[in-house]
Amino acid sequence: MTKWITGIAAALVIAVLAMHGSSVASAQGGTVPDPETEPKPEDVVLREGPTVSIVAVNGVIERGKDGHFQVVISNPLQNDYSIMGSVELNTSPTLYAYSAAGGPSGGVNLVLLPITDPIAPGTARAFDFFVQASTDSSSQVRANGRVTFWPTTGFNGVENRDVIKIVSWDTTFEVKESSNPFGAPAPTPTPDTTATPVITDGLSGDGFELETWMYFVIAILGILALIAIMRIIMN
Repeated sequence: MTKWITGIAAALVIAVLAMHGSSVASAQGGTVPDPETEPKPEDVVLREGPTVSIVAVNGVIERGKDGHFQVVISNPLQNDYSIMGSVELNTSPTLYAYSAAGGPSGGVNLVLLPITDPIAPGTARAFDFFVQASTDSSSQVRANGRVTFWPTTGFNGVENRDVIKIVSWDTTFEVKESSNPFGAPAPTPTPDTTATPVITDGLSGDGFELETWMYFVIAILGILALIAIMRIIMN
């Protein structure tokens, strides 16, 4: 009987650990790709191209307050594959643009943001851009850019760059006052150290450690409960 209880307990532990491994793989975007089952690059295509939207967070440039907008890329749910690529912003010489990643790249009036994390089908990603003006203007100023994209099976997966496509976009700003300072990203606000701690999602840092321990606790409690039940039955 003792051997029988031990066998059931071991099976319970293996099952819990398997559930944990499955949940982690799912959270990270699936299991490790199998070279034998991965599609050929020419077979990785999108049924429908992404939707590119411009969201104006702040359409008025003022002294000490930069213009702010988002380029939102949505990958339709009917697609079988994720999207990789880049987001490009071009401005006139009287404007200075930057992103959360920093200032211009590849030129004074060019900001280029790579899509480093694939955009999965049925999801969207927002890319933030900020704009400053060197002179006052009674009219609107324009900024434009493009989104370059291609399909991929996932992070470090199979890509098909032979079907690269481009979607152009543009947006406008009202310049109420010239920016001061001009030509440098606005300083990042000092974080509030008294703010309520944010609960992690279990995929990074201490949150991942806690979730792992929870699986072991569940396994131990299950074993103890099983032993208690078997002792009652035996008595």
